[in-house]
Amino acid sequence: MFSQRIIQTMPAFRRAPSFKSAVLGGKVIPLVEFSRGDFVVKTVRSKRDLRQVQSLRYDVFHREYKQKKFPFGLDLDRFDAWSDHLVIMDQKTGCFVGTYRLLLEDRAPYFYSETEFDMSPLKALSGKKLELSRACIHKDYRNGVVIGLLWRGLVQYVQASGADYLFGMSSFKSTDPAGIARAYVQLRADKAIDETLPCLPIGNYKIPEFHEFVAIESAKGVQSPEIIPALLKSYLRAGAKVIGEPALDEDFKCADFLTILDMKNLGKAYERKFKLC
Repeated sequence: MFSQRIIQTMPAFRRAPSFKSAVLGGKVIPLVEFSRGDFVVKTVRSKRDLRQVQSLRYDVFHREYKQKKFPFGLDLDRFDAWSDHLVIMDQKTGCFVGTYRLLLEDRAPYFYSETEFDMSPLKALSGKKLELSRACIHKDYRNGVVIGLLWRGLVQYVQASGADYLFGMSSFKSTDPAGIARAYVQLRADKAIDETLPCLPIGNYKIPEFHEFVAIESAKGVQSPEIIPALLKSYLRAGAKVIGEPALDEDFKCADFLTILDMKNLGKAYERKFKLC
């Protein structure tokens, strides 16, 4: 039932003369496609490809993280139809092994992150904004190669779209307020938090008495750099900052740190590493 509904609501794709853009619903959008070794990096351009993306996300987010027992399913929501989907395909199997969902601000009435955060301070920034969400990699491919290729594809997409800011939610796999506060304190010690953009959690996503937990963890004076998730670390190394307090996602049993990268602050090492000629 879900797959039939998503097929009916997906807009038709129409190729434009340039490989870097296409027309979708009257809007020019960037396209990505290149090969590296055994892998193809591309933005999906068909309903069949989108279903494979949703199947990969189901395997990671629902079967692996939430321990659901159904062997097959799709992870989908309304934002899929508004977004572009960057994927890594293993040419040996034809299967997608990594994906990012990319949503430009002019493509949807609101962002996915707005389901958890008050995004008013971020949305008030001057410049084009690109939201990253639903990032995942198949468990057999988490060796650094696929995340590097996702970064390469993302940089090409950003260059083609002209985005000034990248942002999204970075997950911390715990619902323990003390542990979440410990991670927040470490980020603050690392000067990884931008206090000028106070995007705060809304409703049930707020962590009760979070400031008290932060005060307790701060008083301990203990450094815990290993507590920061690897993906969030990679964003910070690229020049990103965490903004506001984390949100508590009880459904996925994690905390979400809202993270933003001003492309002007992209680290030179990352720029050289992932720039495509």
